[in-house]
Amino acid sequence: RHPPPQVNVLLFDTTTIEIADQMYLFQQMQRFVDRLPAGEPVAVFTRWGDATLQLSGFTDDHAELKAAIRRAIPRLQQPGAWAANEIDTLGQMATYLSQVPGRKNLIWFTGGSNFFLNMDGLKPAMLTFAEADQLRMIYDLLEQERIAIYPIDARGLTIAMPNPFQQIQMRQDAEATGGQAFMNTNGLALAAQRVIATDGDYYTLT
Repeated sequence: RHPPPQVNVLLFDTTTIEIADQMYLFQQMQRFVDRLPAGEPVAVFTRWGDATLQLSGFTDDHAELKAAIRRAIPRLQQPGAWAANEIDTLGQMATYLSQVPGRKNLIWFTGGSNFFLNMDGLKPAMLTFAEADQLRMIYDLLEQERIAIYPIDARGLTIAMPNPFQQIQMRQDAEATGGQAFMNTNGLALAAQRVIATDGDYYTLT
């Protein structure tokens, strides 16, 4: 039996998603799982504090997926969660998924890039040269392991304008790895479904 041409992974990054947004995301994910077709396995990971944990292996069992999502969200953020580095997040996911053959779609639910967070909330700042170099290395690793990033902004439509640097970084993460960023939408389940429905045909330029 041949493995599928691509597999899909849900990553719930609670380091940047406020609890109210997590509760809405939880409702959306119940809807997403209900509509997940048979034979479309999905794995579930969570980022909480410094650790990225696998909560479910690749499965299309709705009960198992819902139980894994329930363990991931909603969950109170750890103190100092803003300081977690998304380079570490993507690096840990690359390590986990390097053992899986084929193309991997990483559907990353986030409250925006945490490069632009500090103790007082959001700050408009550019990446340092060191951070930019680290990101390029991560992009190369993700490309090598055929991992495409699909960041989905879990804040949805908001009255307050999000920090533009956060969303610019999300788009860069997606474009650098062959994925797509979804933001300014309350249809979080629909965004995830769109990624799942993406054709498995792809090519790599070297």
